[in-house]
Amino acid sequence: MSKVRVISGHSIKEDDGNDVEGYGASILCINSFNIENVVKNKIESKSNLEIQVQKTKWEYDKNSTPLMPLGATVRVPIPDVEKGRGDSRNLLVIVLSMTKES
Repeated sequence: MSKVRVISGHSIKEDDGNDVEGYGASILCINSFNIENVVKNKIESKSNLEIQVQKTKWEYDKNSTPLMPLGATVRVPIPDVEKGRGDSRNLLVIVLSMTKES
């Protein structure tokens, strides 16, 4: 013997926010319920992504290095793949000119 579903769907909340059960309940079919959830999740994920971008930009602005004045001495780290075993880990350089990156 196989099982048969009599009612297949999700109950819709009333205007006061309470679920109604039984034969008087409004039922939303599973496909419509899933479509509504997909749309709601897309909107929510977009807003969360915008919040994440704002946080990341704020952290970047907070941690970005300030512009160095001309003639300042700056320590520049050398990546491990570009140095030999006996080479130093950093270079001390002097700022000679400033360029604008876009």
